[in-house]
Amino acid sequence: MKVALNPIEMADILRYAIDNNKDLTSQGKKSIAYEIVGEAGTAKSSVVEQVAEESGMEFIKINASQVSIDDFVGYPVKEYQMCKYDAAGVETDCHWVAENAIPTYVTLGYTYSNHMRMGYALPKWIQGRTKPLIMLIDDYSRASLPVLQATNEIIDRQEYLSWTLPKGSTVILTSNPDNGDYLVSATDSAMDTRKLKFEMKFSADAWALWAEKYGIDNRCLNFILKHPEVIEGVGSAQDEKGNTLAKGNIRIWTKYFDALSGIKNFNSELGLVMNLGSGSIPPEHIIFFTTFIKDGLDRIQSPKELLTSSLEKAMDHLKDVIDKPEGKRQDIAAIIAKRLLNFALTKPAEFTPPMVERYGELLESGYLSQDLVIVSARKLATSPKFVKLAARPKLLDLLIVK
Repeated sequence: MKVALNPIEMADILRYAIDNNKDLTSQGKKSIAYEIVGEAGTAKSSVVEQVAEESGMEFIKINASQVSIDDFVGYPVKEYQMCKYDAAGVETDCHWVAENAIPTYVTLGYTYSNHMRMGYALPKWIQGRTKPLIMLIDDYSRASLPVLQATNEIIDRQEYLSWTLPKGSTVILTSNPDNGDYLVSATDSAMDTRKLKFEMKFSADAWALWAEKYGIDNRCLNFILKHPEVIEGVGSAQDEKGNTLAKGNIRIWTKYFDALSGIKNFNSELGLVMNLGSGSIPPEHIIFFTTFIKDGLDRIQSPKELLTSSLEKAMDHLKDVIDKPEGKRQDIAAIIAKRLLNFALTKPAEFTPPMVERYGELLESGYLSQDLVIVSARKLATSPKFVKLAARPKLLDLLIVK
């Protein structure tokens, strides 16, 4: 049974793989290439780009569906052999140079040796690269068959006809599954055995962590945490007639959310909200979103609002959105707890000492999901910024009990 990894798990593997490839090449072994297979919009490329940014390594991204063999090889050029000779006429130093470089070599004392060959100009994206890098071959499964075959050497040996990747580099591929839903090129076992392959699935929680850092609209971020089924297909969600709901695409949702970010009041502009998504978002998902708005859940405050308002206002807000006559809204309590933790994990520099104190008060308030309160305290316990959280009496009691 194959296991599909979420983006957080995939990022952990890539961090290890990149460091391990450096160690392998230092031992004279070959780097290992990795392929990430997943549905469109599951953040495959974004995960690679995030890890590359974190690593501080140089990064090359090639879209395999948009390149030809010439883009990998470099364009053909004539090369001429220029040599220096000793007093006896014996060659002492020779170089193959392009025609336009001949005058320079002549001034340096070289002579044309009457030998010529065809070579290749290095592709622009590889010129001057000397340090270990990460090469992402995006949309690998959408490449033409000739390009797929050309990439075999890159995947297996980190080189191609005219160039070699710097020692310690890592090649990563992203692909869509060959399940009939995508126009992809099939690969055979010879291609598949040249790299390690992973399946990746979408995770609302993993996306929410990224979205907190990226700055997705607070209202929209809360909606995905409230209704992960529109992306994950959790529990094969059905409408009132028992029809299975369509599965959405987080890439489209993210674009939709950015398009909505200029609307100050979703409820008063509900028609515009619906129309902006009418051609891209499944109708039943739009209904979920409009219901979310009509229920007032778009007014759940952001982590920063909760952490910077007065304690009285923050507690009043938690009571208003969580404590209901029919019972405690555990779903809202969980959303707020996740948002606060993600804010702390992605933007710790924004926390002032009073905000850290307020965070502790919110965690001890009794409104938030107890399990997530414990998770939050544990995850932040080793951070210098938040280490005092775990020392708060109520949180300490929870941690000891668990």
